[in-house]
Amino acid sequence: QVFCSCFRFEALVMHVRHRAHSAFSHVASGHAGSICVPCDEVEGRPKTVLKHLDETELEVYRCLAERTLDPIREFIPWFFGVREEGDTRYIRLSNLLHDFQNPKVMDVKIGCRTHLESEQYCCKLRPDLFERMQRLYPEELSPAEVDARCVTKHRWMSTRDRCSTIEPLSFRVDGVAGYRREFDMSFEALASMRTMEDTTLAFRAFTEEAVSELRLDGTAVHPAMVAEGVRSKLVRMRDAMRASHFVASHEFVGSSLLIVADGRRTGVFWIDFAKTRRVRDGLAHRDSWPVVHDGLIHGLDNLILAWTRVADALRCQSEGLPRLLRGGRCVRLSRSKDWCPVRECGGRADTRRALPVSRAQSHASPSPVTYPRGRLNWSARAPTREKFLSAPVTPGYWQGGRPAG
Repeated sequence: QVFCSCFRFEALVMHVRHRAHSAFSHVASGHAGSICVPCDEVEGRPKTVLKHLDETELEVYRCLAERTLDPIREFIPWFFGVREEGDTRYIRLSNLLHDFQNPKVMDVKIGCRTHLESEQYCCKLRPDLFERMQRLYPEELSPAEVDARCVTKHRWMSTRDRCSTIEPLSFRVDGVAGYRREFDMSFEALASMRTMEDTTLAFRAFTEEAVSELRLDGTAVHPAMVAEGVRSKLVRMRDAMRASHFVASHEFVGSSLLIVADGRRTGVFWIDFAKTRRVRDGLAHRDSWPVVHDGLIHGLDNLILAWTRVADALRCQSEGLPRLLRGGRCVRLSRSKDWCPVRECGGRADTRRALPVSRAQSHASPSPVTYPRGRLNWSARAPTREKFLSAPVTPGYWQGGRPAG
């Protein structure tokens, strides 16, 4: 019996060593073909993964591995060297999802552009990118491109940046993984997001998905906890970027934030450094194209703002804070100490700005609620009435901007 058990164990080890690399699940955006599980790892929950080697990205991981005290290392995958399999070379990295149970994953591109300046000189025509562009942005195609039925990669990427939230917000939701099939988001749905309000809806759906399986098991977890966890980690990452000498001396184009949650814990990680380059002078990472800056911190600022709105709305829902009904939907504002929410005035929202609380209360209908001091939290972009009233979230929440009507 002992001999048989040892033989079976040895056969299992030999099978694991010689089996082909298996694809890694829970891969968001366009990473499915570049990430795989090493042969010497457990396929279900590997501690490390292999990524196709890129020389620029390899140099970034090697440099960060030497900077043991750099604060940004907390958010970067651990580097375990280079592995060669035949003619293919891989970077071996820690599996960022190892400590999560059935995680939901969101890939968010960060920065004011995803293409390098040098990529405009690549004239290779791509029929596959033309098909994508025709499906998503047909109005952007020129007659010559329609006749040729192909575009360059730079043309596709620049159009994608301009027609998404990359240009105004310096971040873009590029993919999700781990969702239930009926709630999965298609590439077309992700590509249609153009405003801050669109992204907050996607982030709220992410929090709902993160706690969905726990709710099925009878565990009481509110999505507000997920939103607060993501927001706090984004703030910590921004502080780490500001304090990092490595970040200050490099330009980051096309990098991504990996947002992970399973209802019990959350994680935010920084990945994809194939378009990272060292710069001679330090960068503040706030400026945008065409200046040779990447808008990294600008994107994080907007991302934190979006998650703050989601967390505030979910907290209002969980705590039962005062609501304003408009068109049969709930309207809420940020309840942080810096802002004063609108009041209900005969069915209309009080839109006076920068009024002291006492004066605002004198014009508002009587209410027993004591409001904090501050200004109304209006955003620069006002939602249309149709979009405001057709928000799919139930109960609804304030999406930012001055109410129409």
